[in-house]
Amino acid sequence: MNENALSKCPVFVGLTPDELTLGVGKARQYSVPERHLFLNMGVPNESLFVVLSGSVCIERPGTETDIELRKLTRGDTFGEMSFIDGSKTIAKVTAVEPTEVLELNSTDFQRILTDNPVLASKLWRNLALDFKRRIAITTDLVDFYADLSQVLRDNPKVAPLLLGV
Repeated sequence: MNENALSKCPVFVGLTPDELTLGVGKARQYSVPERHLFLNMGVPNESLFVVLSGSVCIERPGTETDIELRKLTRGDTFGEMSFIDGSKTIAKVTAVEPTEVLELNSTDFQRILTDNPVLASKLWRNLALDFKRRIAITTDLVDFYADLSQVLRDNPKVAPLLLGV
């Protein structure tokens, strides 16, 4: 287990070494080649993934090509949203290069939480803080595009300058 990468992961921040070992004890560590598809948009997921080395790309379909939303590297996590409730994924996640991950199944995670209430409290707090951080980023993007939209409505002649058309 790569404890250095895990200790930087938002989900595991602040855990003692024993808690970290317990929290990921049932997780599976493995390597995949470039272009490996971890998650496909619209498909249910029951795993939380931690990037230990390499990188993955999160994409959503665009009109002509997939749109890259974010690139994740060592210590980053993905799959959390659908991991919590088994819902369908909202993006596609693919390895950009040979990548090593840690995969934690939600059934094993729930068992760990049930058996360890103190650890459960820390992990849920960390997940909530990570979601809060992501919501803040999304809110900033929505504000930016709302402001841009207003500028374009108020000044239609600047659209070609701003949009490069």
